[in-house]
Amino acid sequence: MSESVTFPGIGGHVRRNRHTRHFRCASLDYSRHPQCEPAAPARRNAKAEQDDLLTLLAPMARITPALLRQARIEHPAGLSISAELAFWSDPRWGAAQRYREWRDGDRQREYLERLERDPHLKRLAEKLIQKHEKSMPLRLQIQQRQILLLPLGPEQGDYLRHLRAIMQELEPLERHFLDNWMALLEDRKGESAWLEELEPLYRQYYEQLPPDQQRDKAPPPQDEAEPWWLALRESAMGLSLDPAPQAAQPAQVSSARDRREIAVIEAKGSAVVRGYEGSKRFLKQALHPGESVGFTGSLTRLTIDTGGKVDTFEWFTRPPWASGIGRDRYGLFVEVEVKGVLFVLRWIPPGEFMMGSPPDEPERDDDEGPQHRVRFAQGFWLAETACTQALWQAVMGENPSEFKGEENPVENVSWNDAKRFIEMINSLHPGLELRLPSEAEWEYACRAGMTTRYWFGDEIDHSKANYNGKNEGTVPVKRYPRNPWGLYQMHGNVWEWCEDSWHSSYEGAPEDGQPWLTGGEQEAAVLRGGSWIYIGRFLRSAARNSAPRVDAGIFVDYLGFRLARGPELQSSQYRVAGAASGQPERGTSEADPKQRRRG
Repeated sequence: MSESVTFPGIGGHVRRNRHTRHFRCASLDYSRHPQCEPAAPARRNAKAEQDDLLTLLAPMARITPALLRQARIEHPAGLSISAELAFWSDPRWGAAQRYREWRDGDRQREYLERLERDPHLKRLAEKLIQKHEKSMPLRLQIQQRQILLLPLGPEQGDYLRHLRAIMQELEPLERHFLDNWMALLEDRKGESAWLEELEPLYRQYYEQLPPDQQRDKAPPPQDEAEPWWLALRESAMGLSLDPAPQAAQPAQVSSARDRREIAVIEAKGSAVVRGYEGSKRFLKQALHPGESVGFTGSLTRLTIDTGGKVDTFEWFTRPPWASGIGRDRYGLFVEVEVKGVLFVLRWIPPGEFMMGSPPDEPERDDDEGPQHRVRFAQGFWLAETACTQALWQAVMGENPSEFKGEENPVENVSWNDAKRFIEMINSLHPGLELRLPSEAEWEYACRAGMTTRYWFGDEIDHSKANYNGKNEGTVPVKRYPRNPWGLYQMHGNVWEWCEDSWHSSYEGAPEDGQPWLTGGEQEAAVLRGGSWIYIGRFLRSAARNSAPRVDAGIFVDYLGFRLARGPELQSSQYRVAGAASGQPERGTSEADPKQRRRG
């Protein structure tokens, strides 16, 4: 049975839109009932099945019979039980009765590389690790999580701190065991996945290595050594790291006719330099006082480890669909110009977060759970403000808003209206490829790494957002402070449309940040952020609402939207030549800059 849709006026009672629900029989989940395993598919090559199974098991530090069985059953290739039996009887895994462990590091790395090329299988490996890791020693839990970049749990952090405190007191056999474990992790030193908590342990491990094994590894602390300085420079010949002639603090970017000095870095002892092209490392070199190194090729990232402190530099190029690019204290941004109106897209980096609200969060609704982890393998772009009336007017030639103002958000916009606008702006600007954000992208960007009820904390007042009818309408999109990723008014002003269909819970929700388009209530779409007329509880980062995707003429003065683009591999495909200021590097434009308006 469906209910009529109602929209509250000032002081009205807030109601969620409800629509006809459809029920259907659920299919049997064989991963939960392995004894009911479906008929086996046609037999595949035994070697291919073994490779498939080993790829899924590549990050596992210890493989128990239960883990092996579940990996085989849940593998999407439909592996036969012979693959499981062949694995367990393979003598290369040793003869331990209760588990198997990787003994050939090169072989393991080969299968890890295969796993990296299959995002779906990698997500399955993460689920298996999280389900089975509690049966393993904490040192192995840390090893597994670091391989797949999973967050370090509090128990594992406590374990690392404990090891650091007692490492010198360990019995020789225990110390040898720990050293072997650190040797397995050594190759990850300096990588983005390196856990800061491992640094003290790694340095203690390094200090007791024979001198011939210390080559090209990160140096131990040398507080007694005289400091020296490295200058990172860019010229027509390329990039170079050279000894700086005198002590200096990190420099501002400065331009010269033939050379630009990007930064000056203090070092003690030696430094380890690593160069990357995308995610692939092509250089690892130790530098001592007085030495230089030059870089050729398409360097996108450079890390310089100077005795425990790691400086990272990235280079970005203005994409062809943007009119300008820059960096400021919030991160990377691009400007886009459409019919003389400028608007800004912010780079939202890849990462992961817990979506939804915990059961004990005050004023939560049931549709905000169950809380679940969402991981973004790629970053994306998100507009720093809701779409303004200036931009809407430039693209559509009219303005449906109740509360007029070029810098105010456009409202009275249905989901279908927003989709028509996006189709029009993309046709005016080929290559722009804008879209609505997914619900997961919206909450991830709103939180910006925070776990509180709002990005600014657990309490809200009228100095931080426009809500509860205080302003009797919308306000300019940049009226209130922006969040740590440079986004304005993720809380309040207007509800913002998302791409997803409405679902009343997160059971079965995607875990990769993609919009949830199947199932649920197809005639309704998700709204996020609260609005000028709604009370504060509806502005929380996890709060959700929905409305029907009706055609134009909805006339609701608190429905707007925010533009998104992507996902894209890494922000490092854009070159900004080391710029750290907030002034964008501009491209050519036919429009007179004096006539541009902000959108």
